[in-house]
Formats: sequence, structure tokens, C-alpha cells
Amino acid sequence: MYEKFAGYRVREVTAEEMMELMSIMRFLTSQLLSRAIPRYTEITYYQLRSLTKEMTHSKNPEETISLVIQYAETVFFPAGMTYTYSLARQFLNRNIPVLQGLIKEVYQGKVAVDQFNGFIDLCQQGDSSKAIKFVLENYDRATKAFVAYISESRKKKKG
Repeated sequence: MYEKFAGYRVREVTAEEMMELMSIMRFLTSQLLSRAIPRYTEITYYQLRSLTKEMTHSKNPEETISLVIQYAETVFFPAGMTYTYSLARQFLNRNIPVLQGLIKEVYQGKVAVDQFNGFIDLCQQGDSSKAIKFVLENYDRATKAFVAYISESRKKKKG
């Protein structure tokens, strides 16, 4: 955001805004996955497994975020829902600073690769509904983590 005589600054996201954004992303994810999962090919699974392997070895939070975004793009793209996919990408890109802070400070630079692999396993077993439910449950946990991180960050700045 640009402020006259002050220059540009990063707009902070409140806990309430994050809850709203995660609710929207949860809905978009459900829509995208219901169309995408049946369209996954062996190449899709190979790409997803490769990304989770790279996440396991990543030591840099910025690289980890990039891999998470690549993973999300690989998961959603087969849906063929261009507009919905675009909205999901905008959400991810808008919240990169929050994701970076969460991964760096809360998760010590790592992501829960087991969750990513669990999703892939369910998809490969042909159980789309369980895979979607699994992802949505993880969104709910992530929402709580994001909100807690944002609330803690604000307390630190005030205190």
C-alpha cells in the first residue's frame, strides 16, 4: 500500500481477515479438487511426490514457500476452472508474507510433508471424497495456526 510522504509498506492482515480468507480458500479448494482429482495422471502424481521430496530437503523458508505454491498449482490446475484457479493463486500470492512467517517462526522452516503425501495417497487410492475431506480438515488446522500466529505477532509489536 502506498502512503503519501511515507512510501510503500506491506499491509498487515488481521486475524479476522485471515479467517475470512481461509474460509474463501476452503470453498475454492473444495470446488477445484472435486474437478481436479479425477483428472490426475501418473505425471501429476510424480510431480506432486517430487515437490514433497524437495520440501523435505528444503532449508530455506522462501524456497519452501515456493514449493508449497508449486504444489498447490499442480493440485489445482487439472480442474480446468480457470477463474477459480486464478482466485486461489491470488489468495496464495497475497498471503506469502504470512505463510513465510508461519513456516519460519512456528514450523522452524519446515512444512508438514506427511499431510501433502497423505493427500496424494488418498487420491491414488481413488477416494476423492476422503482426499477432499482430509485437505479441508488440514485447512481448518492451518486457519487456527494462521490466526494464532497473526495474533501473537500483533501482541509482540504492541508490547
